[in-house]
Amino acid sequence: MTIRLASPEDNEHIFKIWYACFTDDQAYIMNYLKYCLPYTKTWVLGVENGEFVSCLSIIPSYFILNSKIIRGGYLYAVGTLPEHRGNSYSKILMKSAIKDCREEGMSYLLVKPATESLFLLYTRASFENTLYKSTTTHYVKHDSPGPRQQVTAFSTDASEIYSLRQDSFAAKYFLWPEKILEYAIIEALSRSGSCKTLEITTTYSSRLLYYIAYPAEENKKRILVLETNARKKNEIDLLISAIISEYPETEIIEIESSSDFPSKGNNIISRSALCLPLDKKIACHLEKLHLSLPLE
Repeated sequence: MTIRLASPEDNEHIFKIWYACFTDDQAYIMNYLKYCLPYTKTWVLGVENGEFVSCLSIIPSYFILNSKIIRGGYLYAVGTLPEHRGNSYSKILMKSAIKDCREEGMSYLLVKPATESLFLLYTRASFENTLYKSTTTHYVKHDSPGPRQQVTAFSTDASEIYSLRQDSFAAKYFLWPEKILEYAIIEALSRSGSCKTLEITTTYSSRLLYYIAYPAEENKKRILVLETNARKKNEIDLLISAIISEYPETEIIEIESSSDFPSKGNNIISRSALCLPLDKKIACHLEKLHLSLPLE
């Protein structure tokens, strides 16, 4: 058995594992290989016949605590070819990756389990801190009397969103480096999504809002807002108007945010991710943070 860090020559092996384990959408896999993989630490596991049958990635993550950058990682795309399952290859890779993260001085590892059963599996693997999210649902009434406010939002890029995220969430959210953020935005846009800014102006000040959103795959009239820095009632109202202006057939808007998001609609708090503290000194801070724009 061989375990090593992946190189560009391993893209063929990783493509094969992704295709078998996660999705048959080849464009999606190629986007990952091109825009995300080069900025990760990815391990592959090979068996005696030379075939590489398992892989996982650690995507860089960080947050700010007392003006200091706290580095961590996001465990992603843990997969083993179906015909080689039952040999604990993913578990072996995960132990190797966690050991490396400790040696690299990382303070935590995040994981977003895809199913409820996987929450239990990762909890047993010492991912002991549970993170929560808020999902607020707004139902759009197209038959409301009077003209609807028309709002124009402007397309933006990862660089501007990166700066706005730093200003809004550095001490409250787990953050992505700019290249990983760029990949998350590319994925949203590939789903007929949008990444836009709009300015809200009052008598004494102005503020630049942003949102990243796309229509749900199973219902294009349901818009999923993956992230926004809108918080006050007037900001949320403006956000909703901007989304309806962009997607006129919208019937439902779901805003995903931290569990302290101000509710102006139907609000549900649910588990979003798990965290493994690697530095016990900062463990108490981890559950206070929100994992936004998780890669799935």
